[in-house]
Amino acid sequence: MSVLVGTPAGASTKSAAAPRRVLMLALPTVTWADIRDHRLPHLEPLLRKSSIANLMLRTTSRNTDAGDGYATIGAGTRTSGGTEPGAVLQSDEIYGGSTAAEIYKRRTGYQLDASAGALGFPKLIAANDEFLFDSIPGSLTDALLSGGYRPSAIANADQGEATPVEDRFHREAALTMVDHTGRLPGGYVADSLLRADNAAPFGVELDTSTVMATFDSAWGDGGVVLVEASDLARADAYRLLATPAERGRQRLAALKSTDELIAKLLTRIDTKRDVVVAFGAFHPSYAHNLGIFAIHGPAFSAGLAESSTTRRAGYVALQDIAPTVLEQLQIESPESMEGRAAKSTGSSEAYSERVAQLSLENLESQFRDSVIGAAMVALAIAVVLVALAGLAVLQLPRFAKARNPYAALCLAAPGLIAATFLTAPFAFHEWGAGTYWFAVVVFALVFGAGCVASRRVNWLLPTSIATGFLVLLHSLDAISGTRLQFATVFGYSPTVGVRVTGLGNPASAQLSAAALILATILVAWIGGKLGIRIAAILLGLVLIVVAAPPWGQDFGGALSNAPAFAVFLWLAAGRKIRMKTVALFGVALVAAGLLVGFADLTRPRDSRTHVGRFFEKIGDEGIGGFFTVVERKAGLMLDTFLVPTWVLASLALIGFLAFLGWGTPWIRRLNSNLPTLRAGGIAFGTMAVLGLLLNDSGVTVPGMMLAVMVPCLLSLIVLQPSSNENAEPPLGYETKDESGKSLIS
Repeated sequence: MSVLVGTPAGASTKSAAAPRRVLMLALPTVTWADIRDHRLPHLEPLLRKSSIANLMLRTTSRNTDAGDGYATIGAGTRTSGGTEPGAVLQSDEIYGGSTAAEIYKRRTGYQLDASAGALGFPKLIAANDEFLFDSIPGSLTDALLSGGYRPSAIANADQGEATPVEDRFHREAALTMVDHTGRLPGGYVADSLLRADNAAPFGVELDTSTVMATFDSAWGDGGVVLVEASDLARADAYRLLATPAERGRQRLAALKSTDELIAKLLTRIDTKRDVVVAFGAFHPSYAHNLGIFAIHGPAFSAGLAESSTTRRAGYVALQDIAPTVLEQLQIESPESMEGRAAKSTGSSEAYSERVAQLSLENLESQFRDSVIGAAMVALAIAVVLVALAGLAVLQLPRFAKARNPYAALCLAAPGLIAATFLTAPFAFHEWGAGTYWFAVVVFALVFGAGCVASRRVNWLLPTSIATGFLVLLHSLDAISGTRLQFATVFGYSPTVGVRVTGLGNPASAQLSAAALILATILVAWIGGKLGIRIAAILLGLVLIVVAAPPWGQDFGGALSNAPAFAVFLWLAAGRKIRMKTVALFGVALVAAGLLVGFADLTRPRDSRTHVGRFFEKIGDEGIGGFFTVVERKAGLMLDTFLVPTWVLASLALIGFLAFLGWGTPWIRRLNSNLPTLRAGGIAFGTMAVLGLLLNDSGVTVPGMMLAVMVPCLLSLIVLQPSSNENAEPPLGYETKDESGKSLIS
């Protein structure tokens, strides 16, 4: 059998110290809770000595099946498995009335002169051309072949003869090790890997003796061998066909047989030279769980693992596995791989504590995912209802005495947003959604009432406290590692997201809107050049927090904030906007983007954020790489308009603001009491439009900005001194320079 030589994918820098072999141990659907709750006497000692992490399984969609997961590993980039991912067959196997060799030649034009071939590979390539991730399936194997290693796969999760032929073959694991034409250089995936067992799911299980004989042959060649514990995948696929009790028995039996297989595999491993990578490549059928990741080898110590993709200890992404394997073999990763090699971070915690923490974070993410939809809808509806209630409070005389309680209700909105982040340290995943919502609402109401109590000092103080609290909360959290973003409803979730560091787009939008509102108040309150300088310092610091690669990492937020903040300071200083000014702000926009990007590029390759990798891609692919990313981001942004929550809420709030501005005297009166209102409004509109266009979260970004701005604006309207109220004007209200010219009007 000949070995297909792949297209060179990266230069080999192999030295005498490089590991000789790598075992890739696929443990599908296994979670750290499984490891914690079951006695696995052969796997556990390996994990104790390994760097471990939760494996983020998001690929081209939130629902990662076996085809998506294994194809992503093989490409080193988020990849779709196509429509026939499990049809990887030996040349003489029958599929649809023909041999696999005949079908493969008919579909690809190549002879199947390899261990096996992926019959659905042309569909896989076509599917990934539509996703614009620049995925090149087979990149891992091509790089290994170029580096002198022989890749092999031993896997068979077939579901028995009783299943229709189109659904029976489940050899997706082999997609990790096929080359760029869909051929598998080594290993074995045929039915003879299985033996009959009436008590097993679908009546079959792995034949351990055949698996080990195949492994010994592949391992002796000094290659990279993937072995899938396919009984785990079969047990998960069969779960809906079995009673709960039988389902549990089959799952436990699969875990025990897997542990026994691992015991045999480890007797062939030289722990001083060989590398073992254990991972779960796809979700179980019942939940979007995180997979497990563990790596044992000369370069790794017991503790946690992370990569520059995740930049969070204890987290590695699916696309990081291929670069990790290549780095261990001292082979340069292809430029098409978006993943980054995992590193050992070490840990002072005991193994049991690490496993418990990783399992807990998976549960917290599951809880976050269960409440995020309700949270988005609740916030959108609450803000719209608060706006409608404002019409009654402002227009009807009998509600005149309700202005302070109404202002407290308005400021409860930013309080509710803050509360969702402050819940992060607490075990609401154990206490339930009812307790969670009770705590969030109570905090929000108390927060709003507390803010309004400060009106006796100055009418601008309540809104300043509310927005200042949001600015302080998000800024300190970003600087200290964004612990409050993790697994919270307006933060991010590792079970469905692609980022677990920096500011999420919703939080960045909240921070930016709150900062602009606070700056609008401070310039009018303090007055003069001092007020403008303080506002400039505030907005500058927020821009740094949002943009800095070690902190916020929000490139789109930085690009929308920089010109918007500049517009506000320009108008607040009494200057007019002309075409020349617009061009200047455009230059500021480009300069901000280049500054952030080049700053990230100065960092080591494995430390760069997604911004640096974007600039990296442009450097590698030229303008084509730029347009590929822009097209993908634009597609994601447009997709957000298909979700009605923030589309409808944003339209309602924009309509409400238009009514306030043109149909009532309230905005005009507030403008006389808060002369920076016009500058703030124009800057907010600039920021919201750019935030919509420059973020893949799309309409959620201006929606979040409006959720902060509209309640704060209404609080200012109802708290401002009435025409017959003998109140002290804000400090510095007369903001004129020495010549008498106004600085803010």
